Amino acid sequence: MKTMSKLFILALCLGPLTAQAQLVPKKKTTVTKINKPVENKPTVQAVRTNTERATAEIVKTTGCRPLAAASVNTVLTSRVAKTLSIKLDRESSYIRFNGSTQQLSISEYKVEKPGHDWLYFMNDVNSTKAEASFDEETRRFYLKITFEGDGSEIKGRCPGCIGRYEDSRAPDINWLGNRELIIELKPIVHGNSIAFEAKGTKLKGHFAINGPVQAFMPGLTTYFERQIMNAVEAQAKRLMNTSAVRTMMADAFRGTVNTLGLGGIDTVETGEDHLYICAK
Repeated sequence: MKTMSKLFILALCLGPLTAQAQLVPKKKTTVTKINKPVENKPTVQAVRTNTERATAEIVKTTGCRPLAAASVNTVLTSRVAKTLSIKLDRESSYIRFNGSTQQLSISEYKVEKPGHDWLYFMNDVNSTKAEASFDEETRRFYLKITFEGDGSEIKGRCPGCIGRYEDSRAPDINWLGNRELIIELKPIVHGNSIAFEAKGTKLKGHFAINGPVQAFMPGLTTYFERQIMNAVEAQAKRLMNTSAVRTMMADAFRGTVNTLGLGGIDTVETGEDHLYICAK
């Protein structure tokens, strides 16, 4: 009886605690989806990578008109380059352009040796044709002069040698590869038209000595390369950069330039494959 009374009292004491220990139902988790914000497209568009098209649009808005490089080459070749010829020779070296002739100073080269010296000189080398070209990478115009190649373009002699050894003892020098002389041209405005002036020269191909003496005379071929380039460059500038020649070229281009419908011409610039002529 006492035991039952104790259990009853214990149940009365633990009742409230049991009620508090009831499980609280778990709340439902709410998942909110976050949408990626919409990107606003920029109002300024990227610059075109096509520089030729972009350049064309710019010059169009600034009073410029394009003239195809191919058209410029045609006029330069037919009206200008055809009047150009060059001769490289011991007795008479010259450049002839538009009816005027300038002598070229290309000195002989002496190789001092034990016994008898050797003498080297240009040996009747003539140009065969001249034509204009345009390089899209450098954006420059050029006059390309091609030369004949019969061998022994630079002759070697041994003046102190006897008989046939005077000619055979000193080996000749051949101009190998593309035997060309390149004159760089710069477009300018002249007489409300366009003309060109000579800027520099470059010799193509290479000179090679017949025989093993090349290793002993490395300065010989370099000497003639520099002599030819320096002489032609100096006289080409003297001939082409005159008012008379510029007027001749301006007249040659006038008909082509007039088709562009421009007024007074102010500047001229080169593009990737065009010459841009701009009005004032």
